[in-house]
Amino acid sequence: MGHFITTTPIIEVESPETQTHEGILSLDFDPAGLDQTESHTVFVKNPGNVPLAVHSVGMVGDNPEDFEIDAPPTATIAPGESVAMEIRFAPAVEGPRRAIVRVASSDPAKPTVDVALSGVGLSLSESWRKLYFRQTAATGDAADSADPDHDGLSNLVERAFNLHPLQSGTATLVPGSGTAGLPVCSLVGPENARRLRVEFIRRIGPPEPGMTYQALFSDQPDVAGSWSASANPESVTTIDDDWERVIIEDDHAGVPRRFACVRIISAG
Repeated sequence: MGHFITTTPIIEVESPETQTHEGILSLDFDPAGLDQTESHTVFVKNPGNVPLAVHSVGMVGDNPEDFEIDAPPTATIAPGESVAMEIRFAPAVEGPRRAIVRVASSDPAKPTVDVALSGVGLSLSESWRKLYFRQTAATGDAADSADPDHDGLSNLVERAFNLHPLQSGTATLVPGSGTAGLPVCSLVGPENARRLRVEFIRRIGPPEPGMTYQALFSDQPDVAGSWSASANPESVTTIDDDWERVIIEDDHAGVPRRFACVRIISAG
């Protein structure tokens, strides 16, 4: 009995996560936040009997800027061997993102092999829900109005002030250095002209649609009281890529009593 021996290079591109649909290789990534990265390892294989030359590995398609390839630009793969390349999904914007990894080689039957990539960029709130609740929808325990740890703070408030939604507690911010906690108030100025000052942390980076922070002051502590913003400017200090520290003083000085709050408003 004779043996069939190939005399031309053969290329295969695959990974445990790739799928084939109507002859097209595809690779789906888990949804990722705008500050997160998801990755998969893909193998370029040579199942033939002669060396395979990989001429180039590139990215094309609709959103190539949202995917990165860590692979040698060229390689010679011996028979029966493979070369690994890591593909990373790091979305720059929200929503569906797509691209194609194109591998060009010396296989005359398949000079190029494409792998279709897809992923979804998450908003800040969706990324936060994925981290703590393993879901992106604002439903059930992950809803903005929910309080799954029963500490009297809604998920919206916990997210706004960098608190853990599944660990009960109502810690206030450490003035000047804290990076998590509810707003803290203090009195500043001379004895006869003291002002109320409120300090809080605020999310920065990619904007979160519909979410705003409002520092308000009033002479009544009830929710229905006459709350208004101060005419004084904010003092803002950057903490890191995601958070900043905000300090603002009341524009009423020397009054018998004043109250402050930070109102979080979300349209989502």
